[in-house]
Amino acid sequence: MKRWLWFIPLLFCFNSLLAQNATQDSIRAYYKRLSLEKEDTSRAKLLYVLAYYYQFYNLDSSIILARSSYELSKARHFEKGMARASGIMAGGYNKLGNYTRALEYYLEALKILERSKDPDDISRAHLDIAMVYSSKKEYDKALEYAFRSDSIARKNQLNDLLLYIIHNSLDSAIAQKNDLVAGTAYNNLGNIFYKKNQLPQAIEHYNQSVPLLRSVQDDNTLSECYLGMARCYQGLNNLDSSMYYARKAYDLSSGNGYMRHQINASQLLVDLYQKENLIDSAFRYQQTFLSLKDSFDNAEKLKELHNLTMNEDIRQEELAKEAYKLKEERKVKLQLLLIGLLIPLSFLVSAFISKKKVSKRMVELSGIFSLLFLFEYITLLLHPVVAEKSGHSPVIEIVVFVLLAAFLSPAHHKIEHWFVTHLAKRHHHTLHEKKEKGQEGNTNLPDPH
Repeated sequence: MKRWLWFIPLLFCFNSLLAQNATQDSIRAYYKRLSLEKEDTSRAKLLYVLAYYYQFYNLDSSIILARSSYELSKARHFEKGMARASGIMAGGYNKLGNYTRALEYYLEALKILERSKDPDDISRAHLDIAMVYSSKKEYDKALEYAFRSDSIARKNQLNDLLLYIIHNSLDSAIAQKNDLVAGTAYNNLGNIFYKKNQLPQAIEHYNQSVPLLRSVQDDNTLSECYLGMARCYQGLNNLDSSMYYARKAYDLSSGNGYMRHQINASQLLVDLYQKENLIDSAFRYQQTFLSLKDSFDNAEKLKELHNLTMNEDIRQEELAKEAYKLKEERKVKLQLLLIGLLIPLSFLVSAFISKKKVSKRMVELSGIFSLLFLFEYITLLLHPVVAEKSGHSPVIEIVVFVLLAAFLSPAHHKIEHWFVTHLAKRHHHTLHEKKEKGQEGNTNLPDPH
């Protein structure tokens, strides 16, 4: 089953090819568009495009931009933006070696994409997750997600995607003269046959990979390929050939700064020279190995420290956003409380002016205003509850509020008629009483004559 694992690292190659288009001019152009854009959904799109470009220059900036896109998309219920931003954050964490956070965001993206029912996006999301599990050396989980991706791609005839996920993609790559993809595929097939201890088959695939990788100058994968051949020949007890390819791997990786391959090649050379009883050479490579390993360990520690620092910065940013969100929620609650207090006050004002010598029209308008205030307040309180219960579905929300209006509108008219009529009668009665009192007062006046 592990023969399926060969395609997973091809995703790294695919991302590298895309990265070539991420120019500084493009970044400046998108920043200019972002500064002019006012609509939130469009801003979210521009942010995740910028985050995508920045992953080839500055992973910290990429993750921060993607997080901003995610938050903006979430606030506007823009699921495509949430999925894209989650995927970019996951890719950034994956490159930083933080596989736990990468899986977290890739799984979040998958959950969102499954609601969209787009088979191409869903299949690619499964591939992304398989890639992370492969990096974690959890091959069973990698295969699980790889098979899911393959099944979706086959069912929906996603031929472009199948280039990266099925064995026939090797033939397709050769037919398209895509030496980078084909060379990487042969190298990974060699790795799998080596792990299965099928050494002649592994060497055959490594030999097919070498000229293709040379033609595209992919020295990183070529170093890995030479190292694989050296290990295979060591397993076949062909020490001369093993030493030859181990030195090629060491020279190529040291010349290009591929520290991991350089460490592995120097360690293998130590073993080979010891078997040949060449103590001086073994000692020289042993010293090189120890020095490289110390440097590599320090680099890994720096990377881990960088991850911790970035995670803390992100945590502080999230705390600041949460504090701002709580502040805004408190502000809204205070406003609602104030409105809630104004409603009974408006009714008291209506009742008060109904006993004063004002026009009948003012009394009626005061009563109508108080009732409108009350019913709109009820709608305002119900809206977030309905939105949350309906999952922010516009169709469900409009149906609920139409039904609510169908109930409240007649009730509003009846209550309004009763209340305004009651105020008008009260006002009329008050004026009548004052008039009568005025007439009584006039009869008690002394005769001026």
